[in-house]
Amino acid sequence: MARDAGPAARRTGPAAACGGYGRGTGCWLAAAPLPRIPLRLERVCRSGPLLAELAGRLAEPGPVPVQGVAMVSHLLADGTGPLYRAACLDDLDAIIERAAHALTC
Repeated sequence: MARDAGPAARRTGPAAACGGYGRGTGCWLAAAPLPRIPLRLERVCRSGPLLAELAGRLAEPGPVPVQGVAMVSHLLADGTGPLYRAACLDDLDAIIERAAHALTC
């Protein structure tokens, strides 16, 4: 019978690279699956603090407004958007700020 070594032994990918899972580890990408379309890392790095704040709002206990969740889902799923395409001229910071605001309304 195979023995499960637990979550600590299974940490690979982004979580392992940044030191762990969950809040307080300094890694907001910890539990994210690897994208099928490469991220525009320079944009993600520039917007890192705003993205971390957005992730924090999503992780807060209790219900979150559906419009904010929909905005975040669209940002993450839109392969033609500023997270994935250099040619996209949309302001990533403004999109993140609008989504974060929608999560508090």
